[in-house]
Amino acid sequence: MKTKARALAGVVIVLIVIGGMTGPASAQKIVHQTTAGHGVKWLDWLEEMAAIFTKKTGIEVEVIQTDSGTYGDSLLVAIAGGMPPDVGDLLVVQAGPFVEQRLVEDLRPYFDRDKLDPSNWPAIAIQGNTTPDGRLWRMPAEMTITVTYYNGDMFSEAGLANPKELGDAWNWDTLLTSARRLTIDRTGEGRPAQYGVASLSDSIWRTMAYQAGGKFFDRSIFPTKSLFNTPPVLQATLFRRTFSQEGLIGGGWPFEGRSAIGFSGSGHIHRYQNVVFEWNVAIMPAGPKNRATSVNANGFQILANSQSKEEAWQWIRFLTAEPDSQISLVKHTGRVPAYLPVMRRYGRLPVDMKPAENWMAFIEMGTSPDVHGPDMISDPEISKIITRMIKQVWDGTAAPESVLESLDQVINGMLK
Repeated sequence: MKTKARALAGVVIVLIVIGGMTGPASAQKIVHQTTAGHGVKWLDWLEEMAAIFTKKTGIEVEVIQTDSGTYGDSLLVAIAGGMPPDVGDLLVVQAGPFVEQRLVEDLRPYFDRDKLDPSNWPAIAIQGNTTPDGRLWRMPAEMTITVTYYNGDMFSEAGLANPKELGDAWNWDTLLTSARRLTIDRTGEGRPAQYGVASLSDSIWRTMAYQAGGKFFDRSIFPTKSLFNTPPVLQATLFRRTFSQEGLIGGGWPFEGRSAIGFSGSGHIHRYQNVVFEWNVAIMPAGPKNRATSVNANGFQILANSQSKEEAWQWIRFLTAEPDSQISLVKHTGRVPAYLPVMRRYGRLPVDMKPAENWMAFIEMGTSPDVHGPDMISDPEISKIITRMIKQVWDGTAAPESVLESLDQVINGMLK
């Protein structure tokens, strides 16, 4: 019988759950501890698949959901207590210490043994989950592909071509021009009622660096050198700063109705189901060098201390390499599946929600040669320092050149 713990309050509750187990998982039962960060629809998908998998294989899957804020800590507590789950859903932002300390299994031997064809996944889905020494730490299930979301009504009312209509002409110049035209202060009091861009997070700034022909680090997974003090990163920083200087960012996400443009993945589609305006998605704006975007191939890993690794692998393979399982993922969540034979049919699959009309934008961006994965850094303090220091640039209290030079020195010191 499956047990579901929705949004556990913290590590203490996780210990109670784990403490209630009678011993290591048997050969015919595995425990999958998922994070609430993926949402209720993700949990629904896992539970439906668990029932089918058990009927097919005789292996019972117990699905436990833990609050996203305590997920990584709860896994560490379980590992320290000698009772880890068999399968996890670690996100890149949490996974660094687990992967570096080899607390998750290398899935490459299983992948190769079963003769899975790497061409059935976009290159970034496998490469983005592979460590510099060749370990496949996570099997991809879905592709969080960053694209442009936009409010079509706002573009029409302003007499502007929207990002889909612009096509290849959707670039840094037209993004900035559109954001200026679509930021509207109706009262003249300096508080716009409508904003051109919802948000330009640090991850979007990072993508801009790629679009300018650069990047933040020498490599995405466990970087060894900072590249912040380089011309492409400066170019991206100056461009990003313009939006803050001119007050073009705000209003919440486009689905909230007060901003025209946003950049996010397919996980936002469900939020547009009941909006009262025309919405759509488009490719990312092109920068000076390319049209790069971020792709995070989320999925599953086996905990290294699992006593049922073979059964855990069968479960993971069932979720990620079986067409019916990937189709069910789309139906439940609306997310883009990582398995290419299903991904190519994404917008034509039966779903519980309305997909984006221009759904091919996800496929085009996800299979582009210019995609990049997220950074996996073992020291979480590095990301915090980047956010804190670059905020001085967005706030206008420090020059980009000096901040990037300081960032470069500080981070290189921490990476040694």
